[in-house]
Amino acid sequence: MIQFPKNDALEKHSAWTNITPSQLYHLKPLNHHILCFKAEFEANDPSFRESLLPKLSQENREKVLRLRKIQDQNRSIISHILLDLMLKKFGCNMDQLETNEFGKPYLNNHALEFNLSHSGNMVLLAISSFYPIGVDVEKIDVVDDCGSFMQIFHPSEITHFQTIKREKNYFELMKIWTHKEAISKALGLGLQIDMNKIALNHNDGIIKINIIPSRFPQEWSLHTLHPSDGYIGAIAVPCSECEIHTYTIDVSQFN
Repeated sequence: MIQFPKNDALEKHSAWTNITPSQLYHLKPLNHHILCFKAEFEANDPSFRESLLPKLSQENREKVLRLRKIQDQNRSIISHILLDLMLKKFGCNMDQLETNEFGKPYLNNHALEFNLSHSGNMVLLAISSFYPIGVDVEKIDVVDDCGSFMQIFHPSEITHFQTIKREKNYFELMKIWTHKEAISKALGLGLQIDMNKIALNHNDGIIKINIIPSRFPQEWSLHTLHPSDGYIGAIAVPCSECEIHTYTIDVSQFN
């Protein structure tokens, strides 16, 4: 059994406000803060696909059905519906989406920034109106070979990695992964930047980030999320500080 440490970063985001799709329209406009939405569901349940697939556009239905596993299909469906709800709430729609040269979707000529992540039975969507944003969520499982993760660590972090490996601290391992993945996604560079170019300094409970090369933003807010037992997530935005509001959305009302 994986034990979750109790610390300020986790406790700060352990409470997620329940919200229904109809209540989304009552949220206050974004004002230099982040909205993060969590959708939990049974990814192996084929009834999600059967009931919710018709809600997607023909193009997106075809994309979903090209996925072989029912879990991937359901995660994709929930992601599409959740994003569609949020875009409409802020006066946008899915037809306005484009992708950059590295495959990251964005809204052309609009200040709204967003990012999606999914793992296991969960989808996270983070939204910002001012800064590029990255979000990542991972289901924490026992890792057979911690050494395979060494490639994500900056040279200055190798000592920390050796401690993680020796103690088989899967929580800490996935925390580092989600932090770096969130930064990479916020940059919108896909695989063009190696995670081992990102150095995280956790001294005194403060996470400092150094990204090489220096042309990338060097000042970041990085937040650990504890969306549910057995999961860990992270949000990254290139600014000195920001306020995060977390919500759990009821997917049973997507029908």
